Amino acid sequence: MELWEICFRCWRPRRGWRRLSESLGAASRLVCNFCLPRLRVVDMKASRTIQIAAIAIVMLISFSGCEGKMFLGPLAIKRDGGRLLVAVCSSVTAVEITGDERHAGMFEHWQSFWTATGHISVVRGDIFATATPIAGLNATLAKSPRMGPGDAIDIAVRPSSEADSRYLHAVFQLNSSKLSESVWLHPDGKTTESPCASS
Repeated sequence: MELWEICFRCWRPRRGWRRLSESLGAASRLVCNFCLPRLRVVDMKASRTIQIAAIAIVMLISFSGCEGKMFLGPLAIKRDGGRLLVAVCSSVTAVEITGDERHAGMFEHWQSFWTATGHISVVRGDIFATATPIAGLNATLAKSPRMGPGDAIDIAVRPSSEADSRYLHAVFQLNSSKLSESVWLHPDGKTTESPCASS
């Protein structure tokens, strides 16, 4: 559950704090302790507009605090028609590659669209396509990613050993246009003609 969702559940006037504390874990209760004092300043009998504005402010704080810590890969992505191309810019033995997408919009959630599990040696510069079988991995494409304006894409490559520090994870924020088919997008927002040019 994301931070803004927890805050929203804390704020809902029909759900009491005692009941909420029973249904959420300790970490979520800490979040509620942070949210509630700030949300109590809003009169629950105030207009719906004021209430929505309060939720929006909390969500803005949540997003800026959590997602400001950008995951930098090293990975790069590009579009090939309806397929998403993922370039891995570090050599690693991987057991899982996952892809999640969040569409543009205030109340959108992360949704998994691609999971590939197994055992594969990835060499720096290898490129995978979401709609193409990968030797050594059992890939499942739940749906084709939209890759539209304002969407966000999360790609993670999990190494075979938990002790391996080469856990590759990147979040890509798309701008006002679709994901490009001509250049590679990096998690810091830069684009290059070569997928691993900036790593």
